[in-house]
Amino acid sequence: MRPTWTGMLSFGLVNIPVGMYTATESNDISFHMIHAEDGGTIKQQRVCTRCGEVVAYGDLVRGYEYEKGKHVTLTDEDFKSVRAESSGAIEITDFVDPDDIDPIYFESPYYLAPDKKSGKAFALLREALRATKKVALAKIVLRTREHLCAVRVSGDNLVLETMRYADEVRDSSSLPKGEAEVGEREIKMAEMLIETMTSKFEPEKYKDTYTAGLQEVIEKKLAGEDVKVETKEREATEVIDLLAHLKASIEQSERVRDKAA
Repeated sequence: MRPTWTGMLSFGLVNIPVGMYTATESNDISFHMIHAEDGGTIKQQRVCTRCGEVVAYGDLVRGYEYEKGKHVTLTDEDFKSVRAESSGAIEITDFVDPDDIDPIYFESPYYLAPDKKSGKAFALLREALRATKKVALAKIVLRTREHLCAVRVSGDNLVLETMRYADEVRDSSSLPKGEAEVGEREIKMAEMLIETMTSKFEPEKYKDTYTAGLQEVIEKKLAGEDVKVETKEREATEVIDLLAHLKASIEQSERVRDKAA
């Protein structure tokens, strides 16, 4: 596995050389856009709106639109002049309790790994985070953007998760919150349902059934079979039936648990 970024993880005056590795991958099925008439694949091209010519990638520059149709261009040197101070380092500035961070702020996870000579310093930070049950907050420059990030322990690994800034999280105060007048009996039944459905998190138990179903459709079409569409719309639960549905849900959950046991 090749690192997507290399640099220093700074912990006080301790600098730890690390590599950052993508922690996740997508298993989505990819598709080409096809011309329905002749089956040809569609190419996307970079076409200039002024001269109408196709432009090579090497001839492109970044431009900021300061007025409609007017741009100021920036070179690689312009970007370097801004990020020179923070580039190449993950500098830890704070340690916080993980429960203080709303998951809405997290974006993408990466593994951090030390180089051959910095394993002890790396392990020291990992075990200190584990012992204190803290998460480290830092900043990192990736490509042309500075990200807030969190560094946390995951097993024997350190995981860096890029984060959103506060002004990137939309205000939800105007959204409907649901009726506040919920009866004690309803809450008790809902708690019982949660209790019957509570289990230990086992990630391998959860499967992407949609992608598996889509793959099955593709295989059937390749075999010349007809694909039948069966849909069943879910209906909203009426308020007057809420307790009855909760009770039925608890009974169903108990049957599933007993069968699994």
